[in-house]
Amino acid sequence: MKKLQDKPSPPDMPNYRVEDTTEFLSTVAHELRTPLASLKGSIALILAGAAGDTRDEITDLLTIAHNNADRLIRLVDDMLDVAKARLGTLTLHLQPISVADCVRRALDSMNGCARQRDVTLKLDVGGDVPVVTADPDRVEQVAINLIANAIKFSPSGSTVAISVEHRKDDVQVAVTDSGPGIPKEDLAHVFDRFYQGRNARECQSGSGLGLAISKAILDGHGGSISARNNRGAGATFVFALPLFAHHGVHIADGTK
Repeated sequence: MKKLQDKPSPPDMPNYRVEDTTEFLSTVAHELRTPLASLKGSIALILAGAAGDTRDEITDLLTIAHNNADRLIRLVDDMLDVAKARLGTLTLHLQPISVADCVRRALDSMNGCARQRDVTLKLDVGGDVPVVTADPDRVEQVAINLIANAIKFSPSGSTVAISVEHRKDDVQVAVTDSGPGIPKEDLAHVFDRFYQGRNARECQSGSGLGLAISKAILDGHGGSISARNNRGAGATFVFALPLFAHHGVHIADGTK
């Protein structure tokens, strides 16, 4: 297994604090986002006909550029989230929410991607699921990360099953695919930053940050996330949000 790790500084180089490196990463990511968003917006205007009609081959090239700009923006956003989590500045905008509604929005966002890969998304909400106090956007972000991950590893014609249920002290969401599963040697590292196991490297997609960010978000909510292999085939990722929250990151109104 190969994992990106921080290399020790050479003897003649200063030893920077982790906080310094993280702050630098956050600053660079923030500065990159604005020009990337401007680039994406400009390409979108041309594709919409703002500069007149374009030849088909130029439209194809612009579409590729637009998609890559979008991918870079997502990567920059992931880098910002990782930096905020490491610095303890990841902010939660807490309110009473329906976890099921957050998962439904995530599913709606990923339906197009699933159809492209001939994968069916199936949602099962078990009974009366109580409201929890959480950040709806961050909960939706976690659900999108897990559903996208499941779609990526699912074979054509298969189903990704998503369930939401109330347990004794929390609300639990499970995302199950029927892909190759997680190699045993990778299972303990799937939530590490930048870690990509054998199956992920073979897919050649993703930054290796989505699961790490999901864990940081759930840690901030006082929740949990785990992964396991299914009997037969596939893997299941499960996250849980407590009914009685004990949050570990900065909250929007300044409270803890």
